[in-house]
Amino acid sequence: MKKLFFMLFTLVVAAAAMSQPTPMHRGHGKPGQGPGMQNINMTESQKAEMKKLNESFRQKMQDLNKKESITVKQQRDQREALMNAHRKDMEKILTPEQKQQLAKNRDEHHAQQKEMMEKRIDDAKSKFGLSEQQVTSLKSLNGKTMAQMKALHENQSLDRIARRDQMASIMEAHKTEMSKILTKDQLQQWKEMQPPHMMKGGGGPGRGPGPGGHKGFES
Repeated sequence: MKKLFFMLFTLVVAAAAMSQPTPMHRGHGKPGQGPGMQNINMTESQKAEMKKLNESFRQKMQDLNKKESITVKQQRDQREALMNAHRKDMEKILTPEQKQQLAKNRDEHHAQQKEMMEKRIDDAKSKFGLSEQQVTSLKSLNGKTMAQMKALHENQSLDRIARRDQMASIMEAHKTEMSKILTKDQLQQWKEMQPPHMMKGGGGPGRGPGPGGHKGFES
């Protein structure tokens, strides 16, 4: 039974990690072939610009990693600033039509994540004896949490600390709602299998390493 509760909570934690904002391409392989860039159909000129940007971004990240006179927080803040600037520069290269395709790709990826999570809940129903109401409620809760995560990561006006705190708030609300869906015995079993740090200060992303090795947003 413990596997069930670990799965139900880590589904959204994993989705949060997968939704974390990253450059559309990290400089590996061919330009424009990173996550979400399928069917963009860039011209050779665009690919050349992308390649140049990727090389510049990679060099800046390497230079940042070599800095030993700054704090860990400063390095994280500077890394996020570089990533945000890189993402904006890459999007400037794309045409309005290509940006629409990029948004469509991201929406499709989100829908695939949601479908995968719902399938795993369906599988859990027969394996662990969840009621129809629990299955429906868990699907609704996970869909709501994923939508909140998606909106959070698309909000580029937030700095790293604000994003981390809002993510922790979303995950805490998710845990609270889970406690209303699961029975008292189920909830107790779920709590017993949680790592100690997950039960302190709210747990979840932003409060130290999460289930499955996800570290979330540390300050």
